[in-house]
Amino acid sequence: MSSPRLPKPASAEVGSEAARRGRRERTSSFRSSLFEIAYVLDSFYKVPLRKIADAIRATLTYPGVNVTDDCSWPRVLDHWPEPLTSITDAAIVAVALANKYDSVATFDQKLIRRMKALGVESYF
Repeated sequence: MSSPRLPKPASAEVGSEAARRGRRERTSSFRSSLFEIAYVLDSFYKVPLRKIADAIRATLTYPGVNVTDDCSWPRVLDHWPEPLTSITDAAIVAVALANKYDSVATFDQKLIRRMKALGVESYF
């Protein structure tokens, strides 16, 4: 089964046109934008998680793309979509590991079990 073909965003067309004209453009995006993209591709378009992760990886390598945040996207993608199926949970784990937090405060028992397997302790 193939995933649905996604419409090309208008910004990609604008960026492509700028590249054809030899202009270098720079864009900044917040981490939350990438979460929203992942959510829409998963929930609305039913794109397989592995394809979404690959698309985010590719987006991060585009010249001129600068994601501003305290979250290391390569580390998030190390944990998502495997072993963590939630990109938000993967971001929580990535930030905890990157900043060497002692623990993460969560009541989510499933996340607690998975965090422990990844070396992140629960505060509770």
